[in-house]
Order: sequence, then structure tokens, then C-alpha cells
Amino acid sequence: MQLKIDSFLDFHFLGQVNLIPNNEQAVFLVGKANVKENGYDKQIWIYDEKTKKAKPFSSKEVNGFYALDGDSIVFTAKRKREIDKKEEKSTFTSDLYRLPLEGGEAQFLSKLPFSPTKMLALNEDELIFLGTWKKVAEDTEKVEDPTKKAALEASVEVIDEIPYWFNGRGFINKVRNRLFLYKKSTGEIKELTGPYSEVLDFDIAPGKEEVAYIAATYENVLESFQELHLLSLESGEDRIIREEVKFHYSFFGYLSDKKLLFVGSDGLLHGNNQDKDIYTLDRVSMEEKQISPKDWNVSLGSSVGSDARLIGGLSQKIEEGKFYFSTTEFDHSYLNVIDEEGKLEKLTNLPGTVDSFDVNSGKIYAVLMRELELQELYEIKEGKETKLTHFNDQANKLDRAKLEDFDFELNNINYKGYVLLPSDYDPAKKYPGILSIHGGPKAAYGTVFFQELHYFAQRGYIVFFTNPRGSDGRGRDFSDIRGEYGKIDYDNLMDFTDEVLNRYPCIDVDKLGVMGGSYGGFMTNWIIGHTHRFAAACSQRSISNWFSKFGITDIGYSFNADQQGTTPWEDFEHFWEVSPIKHAPNAKTPTLLIHSDEDHRCHYSCAMQMHTALKLHGVDSRFVLFHGENHELSRSGKPKERIRRLQEIYNWFEIYLKGEEVEVLG
Repeated sequence: MQLKIDSFLDFHFLGQVNLIPNNEQAVFLVGKANVKENGYDKQIWIYDEKTKKAKPFSSKEVNGFYALDGDSIVFTAKRKREIDKKEEKSTFTSDLYRLPLEGGEAQFLSKLPFSPTKMLALNEDELIFLGTWKKVAEDTEKVEDPTKKAALEASVEVIDEIPYWFNGRGFINKVRNRLFLYKKSTGEIKELTGPYSEVLDFDIAPGKEEVAYIAATYENVLESFQELHLLSLESGEDRIIREEVKFHYSFFGYLSDKKLLFVGSDGLLHGNNQDKDIYTLDRVSMEEKQISPKDWNVSLGSSVGSDARLIGGLSQKIEEGKFYFSTTEFDHSYLNVIDEEGKLEKLTNLPGTVDSFDVNSGKIYAVLMRELELQELYEIKEGKETKLTHFNDQANKLDRAKLEDFDFELNNINYKGYVLLPSDYDPAKKYPGILSIHGGPKAAYGTVFFQELHYFAQRGYIVFFTNPRGSDGRGRDFSDIRGEYGKIDYDNLMDFTDEVLNRYPCIDVDKLGVMGGSYGGFMTNWIIGHTHRFAAACSQRSISNWFSKFGITDIGYSFNADQQGTTPWEDFEHFWEVSPIKHAPNAKTPTLLIHSDEDHRCHYSCAMQMHTALKLHGVDSRFVLFHGENHELSRSGKPKERIRRLQEIYNWFEIYLKGEEVEVLG
């Protein structure tokens, strides 16, 4: 079957796996595009080990959050119900439902004054939630009429802290992720953390008397470091530990009643992007010990890219005194386990990615991508993987391009290059080529399926890509290019292009295209200002002006300042020199700029400025701005907008690399 622009409409996206304790079943989420509603349906499914089958367990209205609660599942949903006229309509509230595992109708439990992102059961009657909550301004709080209150909130944004917005969340001034204790029997909700604490994650002690959590508390500026807290559920005492140490944390939990485990880094050698290590912490003496290998050149989590994912899930979990976690190594991700003594075992070894998993009583289920196939649920046992579901069997029959890879060396460092060839590839013919650049830069290309890259290859382009310096999975030195953007990474990409052209003489050197998003968009903007070898370019969700990136975006003042190694006030000339907008007068390459007006990670003003600069200097440029989309347009944007985006890119390359006449979209 032919791979089309809209083929993703037939993909099933899996995630949030939960093994039911003391049961031979697992529940998980399945998502699928709904082009009619221009969104995605998400539904809870249940897999039964006895029957070896999966079946739907809920309606298709699940918002994306659900959790196990004893003999039932609790979830938030967009179901219609009777709403009291006094009830405030807000994105920071949610409807909570309970669905018995034995089946039946979902029961409405409560309207929560927050939007939950995680839930753990404290006991049969009490739950602890991590939820998104907004502090209402005092003048607004006094307004009793819900209509007037909503109008007042909608008419103005008051900003008195940074960051004031965040990609995918909108304005977040005085918005925090907080911990709440919920009592099912009475509906009572108790706030466990303060209104200025931004909680990242939490865990409950084995004895249920304490909660460990990661948080950053601020009223003015959110710093990039966090704190570790121990909160007594009996006395309410909230104690910060390791208070004197500045650390970037990503996990904190209980190995046992005597041992804690945390994951993090101080960032002293390699900045905010420094790969994290795993530590244990004695609950009484507070003695800490690094248990991850000292010379470990891997990155925790999976950062191998694909546009065939939608739903997340666990990437780290403690179970029976051991820590299970995924890692990125070169161009694949794997599942691992480590005990408190530092004994490390890799549980998966096949190429591909581990997208999420769960482990319970030694049993492991995971959502994996293998070879060029889409996501499925697998059981991992004794080094073997057994596929449990077949949601994407039909979609896997779609034509794929032929993937080839090769090793090459630059300045005594080994790299891997990837080339996608049309399925009817003939080396005697000439083909236009497209260099694709990933985002990050601390991310990675791998061998898993990437629809847009295969689509272009199947339309007669040779698509090539690599992981230059700055990419993930190669160790801390390799990924650290702070203050060097546009230098060693640019050289890597140009040398790689030379290598591809040498190995594939069938590529027409006069018909080369380049495209990338986010950091890849920055590199695309940078490339067209430093070489004329490309006949067409597509820059998406890009950076063109580091002053704008620093001052406007959600992470600009922190992460991007770290990546540049300075601030605009400390080194004005550096910020200007590394901004592609400075070098735009040198450009000649026809360039398509794609951005979204709710992208708070890389603001669309950068695309506007680049478009203006190119036009003023006589370069053909087209700027397409998507309304209501954010930085994730290419991966989880609304279906119709995803289709339009890819059609725009395809048309641009058809015109400038093939000389085709195509209908210009209005």
C-alpha cells in the first residue's frame, strides 16, 4: 500500500501501560486520529493474559490521564454532564470518573479544582494527586457571578513572574503543579503543597507515612534547579533535603523504608543538558552514593525521534527495591534495571525504542517500536520480547523506503549516517536529495519509522540524516556544544552531506534540499546564510534571533542562556553573531518557513523576522503560520493541520527541486 500524507490517520498510538497487581491483566491507552473532529480519540484498553487478547475498556473520551485504584480505574474525561450554573468553567478543573475492573458503567466521582497528571493510592479511601492548579487573582476571586468572573479572567493577562507561558500549556503565571490529598468517601480535597511550589514528581513511602517529591518554589523567577522534599502526612512537616546542593532532578522515590533513590546532575561540567546519574540516599544518615557507572556514556530516557507517537508513559520506576529505566545509546533506546549496590542489567537489546513501560512483581510490559514497525505492546521476559497486540498490522503494510546506514569518521570521531532510498531506487538514475536535521540539539535520529522522511523518499527523493555533535546518546562530551552552535555542528552536517554525495553519486548536487525543526530549524536558517549549495530549504518552528529566543520563550532565559554560555547583557556580540538573522543577507536559497502561533518554545516572531529579512534581500520566501498549534505540530498537532503542513513542505520541494508545477495552497 502506498504511504500517503495522511497515512498517520490509520496509525494507532499506544502508551501509559499499567500492570494490574495480583492480576493477569494490563491496561493501557490507545490513541487514534479523528479527522472529522480534527483531534484524537483516546481510549483505555485491557489486555488479558489468559485469552491473549486486548479489548476496549472505556469510551473514547478519556483525556489522557488514568490510574489504577485497587479494583477500579480512575480517569478524567470530557463527558457531558449537568453543570451547576455557579460552577466555574476552567481549564484548571477536571471531571473524575471511576470504572470498575469487572466492567460496567463509569461512575462520576467528583469535579476536581485541578487537572491531574499523576495519582497514587494512599489507602482504600485516600488518593494523592499531582495536578495543575491556578491561583486566582484576589480581585477576581471576589466576583461571585461565574459569567462575570470568566469574562474578567479572559479579558486580561497579568504577568509578574517568569516563565509566564509554556509550550502546550499557554499562560502559566501563578499556575503550579501541586500535590492534593483526595478522600473518596467525602469528596474532601486537601492541599499538600503551597501555591508557589512547582512539583515535578512524587512518591509515597512504603509505610504510607510520608511523601517524597521534587519541586521548585518561586514567586518571581523559576530557576533551573529543583529541591528534594520529604513531607510527613502525619505532622505536615515539609523538609528540604540536600538543600545546600544545586541539582537538576528528574526522579525521586523510595527503594525501601530505609533507602531513597534520586536521579539528577549538578550541571557543573556540561550545563543543563548534562546526562544525569543515579544515586541512593540513606533515609536516616542521609549518606548518598552514586550507583550508576562513573564512565557511563548513555542518557536516561528515550530521545530517539519519530512522528508516529502520541501518548507517553513511564520511563522510570522503582519496583521491589530495584530501579527500572530507559536509556538512549547511540541511535536506539533500551530498558535497564539497577539495584542499590549498582548491579546493572540491560533488559532489552534489540534496535528500536522503548517508548514506555510498567513492571510489577517481575513482570514487564512495554510499548516498543521495532525495525520500521509502529508501536505495539510487548512482554519482556528473560531477554526475549513477545508482541502482545497487533493494532498496527495493517498500517505496517504501507510501503516503506529502503533504509541504509554507514559509518564515517570526522576528526577522529565515528559517526553514523542514514539514507532513505525510494522503494524503486535505481542507482543509474538521478534523484534530488534532502538533508533532514533533528531538533534538540540533544536528541537523536534512529532506525525507527518516521513518516515524513519515508514519505519524501517514496516520492522520489533521497533523504539523508545523521546525529552531529550536540546529539544525544553519545556521552556528555559529545552532546555538549554550549557556545558552539553553528560551528562544529554545521561543519559536521556539511561534511556528512559531502560523504553522502560521494557514496551516492545518483544524487543531483544541484537539487539538494535541507529541512529541520526547532534546533533543526535554527540550523536550516544558519545553513542558508553560510552556503548556497542547497536549492530549497524548509525551516520549521525555528530560531533566527537569539535575543528573541532569550526574551520571549518559555525556556529562553534559562536553558537557552545555558546553551549559549552567556546572556545578551554579558555578551551582546555573541548573541548577534550566532543569530541566523545576521547572516540572512548572504542567503539565496528559496525558503519555506513554518510556525505555530501558540509555539512558546520557539516563538513565531523568529519566522517573521527571517521571512522579512529574506524578502528584503530578494530571496523567495513563504511563511505559513498555523493558528492554535504549538511546538508539537508535526507530532501531535490537529490532523488537518498536520496534513496541511506536510503538503506545504512537499509542494515547496516539488517546485524548487523537481521543477514541478503544483497548486499553491491559499
